[in-house]
Amino acid sequence: VLLMGSDAKSGRRVKSWATAVAWAARAAWRGEPARGAVHLTILFWMPGKSIRPPDLDKLDRAVLDAMTGIVYVDDAQVVSIDSDKDGPSRSPGALIRIFAEVDA
Repeated sequence: VLLMGSDAKSGRRVKSWATAVAWAARAAWRGEPARGAVHLTILFWMPGKSIRPPDLDKLDRAVLDAMTGIVYVDDAQVVSIDSDKDGPSRSPGALIRIFAEVDA
């Protein structure tokens, strides 16, 4: 899921960020939500220096909540997250890689 130009600037704007993540996930994810273990790799591009970026754990939580019911049934299925913040960037956003284990 690639999300660019989204508003991930402050804690009070996490809801709009989560909505943007959910829309991007719906566009990228095909099929039913995964039912097995899920691994995520997330790279966040932060906005310019004039804005204090949110904590990494808050960004991760917004992504987890936003993709519940779309990518996986419950965010408890996420067994690993490798996430980083980079910036400042002219185009804030995120690259989210999803690895879902399938039942044999």
